Amino acid sequence: MSLPNFDHPVDWSDFTPRDARPRNESEDAHFAVTFETNYSYTSEDGEYKMTNIVVPMVMNKRASWVVRAQQSETLRRHEQGHFDITAIGAREIHDRMQFITASSAGGLRTELSRLAREVQTIINDTNIRYDDETDHGTIVSKQNAWESNIAKVKLETSGILSDLP
Repeated sequence: MSLPNFDHPVDWSDFTPRDARPRNESEDAHFAVTFETNYSYTSEDGEYKMTNIVVPMVMNKRASWVVRAQQSETLRRHEQGHFDITAIGAREIHDRMQFITASSAGGLRTELSRLAREVQTIINDTNIRYDDETDHGTIVSKQNAWESNIAKVKLETSGILSDLP
C-alpha cells in the first residue's frame, strides 16, 4: 500500500499563522489537506486496470491557517482529526482503485473521477459531522470520543470512513 504522509503528525508549522480570522470565518484554524491519485495501467485482452497506485496526502500550507493567539494542543489535536479523516478516505480510494477495470485508459480515468468524487463527498460530510458534534473540538468528551474512534479506524488496515460514528 502506498499512501505517503498517511501518518503525518499535524504541527503548527503546517499552517500559516494569522493575527485574526479571515473575514466570514468563525473557527480558529483551517487545515487544507487533500490527496492525489497516481497510477500506471496495464491492458490485457482489452481490459485495463491500474497498477503502481500511489495516493499521497497533500498539505496546502498557503490555504491552511491558524489564529496565532489560539494555538493550543487541543486545537492541534482537533486539526489532526481532520487530517486523519481525509487520510482514511485516501486509503479507501487507494484500496478501491485496485479493483477498477475499464475497456480503455479513458474509462479508467472516468471511473477514478467518479470514485474520487464519491469518497470526497463522504470525507466532507464526515468532517462537517466531526466539527458539529465536537463544536470544533471544544466539547472535550465528544472530541476525545472522536479521537479514539478515528485512531481505531486508522489503525485498522481495512478501516473506512463508514466505520466512523
